[in-house]
Amino acid sequence: MENIKPLILVVEDQKINRDILNHILKNEYNIIEAENGAEALDIFSKTENISAILLDINMPVMDGYTFLSEMNSKSKASVPVIAVTASKDSESEQKVLELGAWDYISKPYIPQVLLARLKNVIIRTKFYLIDKMKHIYEHDLLTDLYKRTVFFSESQKLISSNSDKKFALIRLDVDDFHLLNSFWGEHEGDRFLCFIADEIRKLAESVHPAVYGRINADIFGI
Repeated sequence: MENIKPLILVVEDQKINRDILNHILKNEYNIIEAENGAEALDIFSKTENISAILLDINMPVMDGYTFLSEMNSKSKASVPVIAVTASKDSESEQKVLELGAWDYISKPYIPQVLLARLKNVIIRTKFYLIDKMKHIYEHDLLTDLYKRTVFFSESQKLISSNSDKKFALIRLDVDDFHLLNSFWGEHEGDRFLCFIADEIRKLAESVHPAVYGRINADIFGI
């Protein structure tokens, strides 16, 4: 099977700079171009397989700072961005990093450095996504506590690795929780469960070692 090259979104208002980037990247990547941040946002919202973005900071219509701010609100904000600028001041670097850029490079381009940094952010993204999927698999979506099966398995690991200690299991069940849902609505019921989860988290983290999780709808364990 033919190896599919990663797709890079190049956001740069100067055609000569886009041509330079195309020349540097063409052997290892497929490239899609945008002339400003607004055009890039449109492409970003419609394209699912972008591996990374090379983003010029100073552009007409929409600059790189605004693009980063808008991108932060998108569900695909895990796509890594390398900010690119002719400016070498530390304030610009700090600003783009605070807005969510994964890296920062200055013009003129040094091909070997650009390719190395691009490769690094793509690899880092893969590890980030693996960690994120693992977290989603292990944690309750509402409270962010361990799910039932993970809570039990982590409890077993905790006991096995601390054979010299004695542990207590605390099981918390909210009596008549359905009445709260019926009276205040499910949204407020969810807020109450999250409040309980936060209190459990504070309690458990003050007593090390401990494991805690959501066993069932309104049942928690420590």
